Amino acid sequence: MIADFLLRLLVALPLVLGLAVGALLLMRRGWLPLPAELAARWRAAGAGRGGASAEPCGSRLDIVASRMLQPGVRVVLLRHAGRDHLLAVSPQGVTVLGSEPAPTEAVAEPLLRPVRSGAAA
Repeated sequence: MIADFLLRLLVALPLVLGLAVGALLLMRRGWLPLPAELAARWRAAGAGRGGASAEPCGSRLDIVASRMLQPGVRVVLLRHAGRDHLLAVSPQGVTVLGSEPAPTEAVAEPLLRPVRSGAAA
């Protein structure tokens, strides 16, 4: 009876731990989204930025939008000091695709517009 319990424990424990580690790795790479409530708490705590106290006075960096183009390649829209910066992030590095003043909230329009195929505009 004790041998049966130990055998089940030796099989189940590595399996459960492996699934947990695999889910965390998928979330970190962006292939598995975080639940909305957990993501909001994580952002509010300043995780991923060295904590809320790591920001210099008067400085704010926000991720406005992020899209995965293919595994390992992502386009990110950052807002810093009243400007929007469009970045391409890949394993080879980060490339600035564009930068312009941030729109006001009343006139905000998306910077990433869908490409329409078909007739010319």
